[in-house]
Amino acid sequence: MLPSPPLQAAHGQPAVESCHALETLLRLRQVSMHFQPIVSSNGREVFAYEALARGSAAGPLASPLAMFSVAREHGRLVELDSLCRERALEQWSTLGLTERLFINVSPDVLLDGAHSSGLTRRLLRRFGLRPHQVVIELTEQTPGLDSALMREAVSHYQSMGFAIALDDLGEGYASLKLWSSVQPDFVKIDRHFISGIHADPLKRRFVRSIIDIAHGSGSQVIAEGVEHEAEMECVRQLGADYLQGWLFAPAEADPRGQRAALDRHLRRLSRRLHHRPPPGRSIGSLARAVAPVQQDVTVNEVAQRLHAEQEVMSLAVVDEQQRPVGLIIRHRLLGLLSQRFGPELHARRLIHEVMQTSPLRVEAD
Repeated sequence: MLPSPPLQAAHGQPAVESCHALETLLRLRQVSMHFQPIVSSNGREVFAYEALARGSAAGPLASPLAMFSVAREHGRLVELDSLCRERALEQWSTLGLTERLFINVSPDVLLDGAHSSGLTRRLLRRFGLRPHQVVIELTEQTPGLDSALMREAVSHYQSMGFAIALDDLGEGYASLKLWSSVQPDFVKIDRHFISGIHADPLKRRFVRSIIDIAHGSGSQVIAEGVEHEAEMECVRQLGADYLQGWLFAPAEADPRGQRAALDRHLRRLSRRLHHRPPPGRSIGSLARAVAPVQQDVTVNEVAQRLHAEQEVMSLAVVDEQQRPVGLIIRHRLLGLLSQRFGPELHARRLIHEVMQTSPLRVEAD
């Protein structure tokens, strides 16, 4: 038991250091903003910029995530949020750009009694900006927020002319619940669903569903985390309205100085995108070659193959003449074996005994 006090001290020291760093950051206003472009889905023009907070380059609050986490832990989130909002509008007013500005606000800040009502409007007047130029982006959704109060707070902003965006849509139940109560102007799809979407059918289904619901409820969709042209082309075809990510530009302290280079880059992307040959419209153009299985192999043999080939979702079953006679669906077969006594009952059966016998079969053209 003797090592306990030193262990507590070791754990406590970083917390004390972070607390002091936060106090210094707030007192000296050591927050700067970087701005990342949001572009139209055709890649031709910049629609808006998102303001992203940056703390001191060194120390425990170098990461924005750490900065906000420490502020929340020590009850200083409202102060930090207000400072970031002020710095974003202050820096934006000096840049002279005409696009809309997305500024991040934590939903729980809007409901905090310490939050100064009318702060954003006062800041706009000070820096010569108007509400229609600004989009309030609700981020870091906190479970357990009162949806009725949240709706009232958001309606207050919308009544003053601000548009509302929800960040990281799809990240969790809280974001979906907030979406249904707030009815935002924009929804931003979490980068998890965008990364590698061109090679992931399941992600495409999720994103297509989100886009359909968003458009049906009057919201426009921004896909975050676009890093590759294939991802850009995929989400564009799925119906996303706007795109954001490193494919276009990182967040910059002075986006005005990088604007000419960004516009040239967007023109090159747009030319490549629109000069590509149109995709094939036949089923054959969508098909992927996957070796079939013979109808007389065992269930166990097919299961072993599915375990080895994680990307395979289904397998055709063929007869001696290589004619398709059925289909094996991955989750159904593995689910059969995962049941109680499943291996004992089914592993040695022939695959044609458990296959789907009437799948849809069409010509490739």
